[in-house]
Amino acid sequence: MSRRLITVVFGVVMLLLHSKAFPATWMDDLLRPAKYREVSLSPMGDKLAAISMEKGKRVLAVMTLAPLKITYVLRFVGDEEVGNYQWVNNERIVTSVRDRLGWLDNPYTSNYLYGFNFDGSANNTLFGYEVGYNQGTTSTRLKAREIQTAHADIITTLPDEPDYIVISTHPWRKKGYRYYVSGDTYGEVLKLNIYSGRTRKIADLPSRGGRGYADDSGTLHFADGTSSAGIREFFQYFDGQWQRIGTEESDQIATPVGFSGEGKYAYLLSRLDSDKYELIRYDLKSGMRTTLYRHPTVDITRIQNYPGRNSKPALVHLDDGKPSTHYLDNGSTFSSYLRAVEQAFPGYRVQLESASKNGNDLILSVSGDDIAGNYFHVELDSKEVTPLLSAASWLTQDQLLKTETFNLTASDGVRLQGYLTFPRTGRSNLPLVVLPHGGPQSRDYWRFDRERQILGHAGYLVMSVNFRGSSGYGRQFETASYQDWGRRVQKDIADATRWVIAKDFADRTRVCIYGASFGAYSAMMGVILEPSLYRCAAGFAGVYDLELMFSAGDIPRTSAGRAYLDKALGEDPEILQAFSPARNADRIKVPVFIAHGGEDQRAPIEQAENFVAAMARNKVDVTTKYDSKGGHGYYSASANKTMYSALLKFFDEHIGQD
Repeated sequence: MSRRLITVVFGVVMLLLHSKAFPATWMDDLLRPAKYREVSLSPMGDKLAAISMEKGKRVLAVMTLAPLKITYVLRFVGDEEVGNYQWVNNERIVTSVRDRLGWLDNPYTSNYLYGFNFDGSANNTLFGYEVGYNQGTTSTRLKAREIQTAHADIITTLPDEPDYIVISTHPWRKKGYRYYVSGDTYGEVLKLNIYSGRTRKIADLPSRGGRGYADDSGTLHFADGTSSAGIREFFQYFDGQWQRIGTEESDQIATPVGFSGEGKYAYLLSRLDSDKYELIRYDLKSGMRTTLYRHPTVDITRIQNYPGRNSKPALVHLDDGKPSTHYLDNGSTFSSYLRAVEQAFPGYRVQLESASKNGNDLILSVSGDDIAGNYFHVELDSKEVTPLLSAASWLTQDQLLKTETFNLTASDGVRLQGYLTFPRTGRSNLPLVVLPHGGPQSRDYWRFDRERQILGHAGYLVMSVNFRGSSGYGRQFETASYQDWGRRVQKDIADATRWVIAKDFADRTRVCIYGASFGAYSAMMGVILEPSLYRCAAGFAGVYDLELMFSAGDIPRTSAGRAYLDKALGEDPEILQAFSPARNADRIKVPVFIAHGGEDQRAPIEQAENFVAAMARNKVDVTTKYDSKGGHGYYSASANKTMYSALLKFFDEHIGQD
């Protein structure tokens, strides 16, 4: 590692550590949306784009790199905001446009693709229902095209054809006179002109709700999707035909993450032959699969390729407790450099976010429990490092709380991992908030987490555990929650709670459980099953009646969603009722807090209203905080502050006093 790099990085670390104590506006500071994220270089490495937040909406800021100066900001009106974007050539960006629905399990729905130049010119809708409107300078050519009742994902840019991209479409279904987004439709793979919006079909897709995968020459290789029975499918495109990989009886999950330059191999993040996600090399001609890396305990979180075109994987990111990196080639210049940066930020997550076409200019990010995210520009040849942007420059390391990892053995012998965030008031005999995550096919990570910080700064020890049903620990661990939501999952959470109490970190008489989405379900089942363990329970955007999930919300609208409910919950009405908080309100003996949004599509507000009514009939002490405009989670800082202020008041009343 060069002396210049050491000096620059050390200087950045010292800058991060030197700050004042948290001001009285600490909740406002924590709820303030990230200023910059998803930072990306232009192909020539002289321009930059980044997602920013304005009034709770995602906008796209475009900048020159030297000097760092914003030249244009892309904004949309109403509920529309910038989705996923890509530089297509050095002057033009294409982005998806999406509607905001909430930030939990179902954050948005995509609408259309929109293109614009670096300076804001030649802006027009390229694909979707808005074609023919808002066309900017090319509207006369585009108005003749038919409106597409579909949205699309960008599969790949085409460096040798800078006026084109390859997209994968998701057609909408028609019901009466209206169209709606559906996971039951079969899409297409199209080549799209990023100026005119003209398309040429490459192939039809073989499975519902899936997408295609191509290399950066535009050659189509793979597709995925879901069968009507809810089985995940994976296909190879070979000699103009789709060939299914694996069996039709079990999920076949793989995601292409790279292709070799000579076109011989694909690299897949795969569960085709393994319980856990592994990195495999796939021979595109013979179909032979070779495992390149598999971790014995956890799934691979992310693959990092060498910068440049058609590059193979250089390293894998893992989350076995804290983040770690496994280098596939320790001798390469790129790997050696990233290892040196990791040594400058020990214990933190260092990731390559973007690279120029020639692989010399890089954007690296550094993040962790007390760093929301900082971005650096690196010139690989000279090793020169320049601090660029920060996700939350107003939050500094000495203001934020640290998060620790722990391991425990559940009551039936299964290994579990979790996280503890301690308040500044000490490490023993603390009031405890148990924080189960949503999903349940999700997981907690060691990282900056606003909710942990809010609860911790209010004086509470915060514990979260990756219970059975969590992702990240293999297929068997993830599916262990199927048809057992109200039993084994909740036992894991209770085991972790008792472990924290046994360590004398928490006062056993001051323990509450709180979660959002599936976490809210777990909170309520927790106090039903463990009436002596928790003093109170709180739920946000929760599911409380499992039978209602089959008839209300967005999950049962598709065949794949209905198949998931059958697998995850089963069809036995006695079990569904036994595992539903709303059907067991008479067993709740502690105070309850319920927050919910009136526009929640994943867990409609009837879930909360019916549950609250059942508790009222059984004289349970209930506090409610509804937001008529809230979705499955709240976007605005003001709505979140109202909710968290009421939540903290609830905790203070029941476990906040010695």
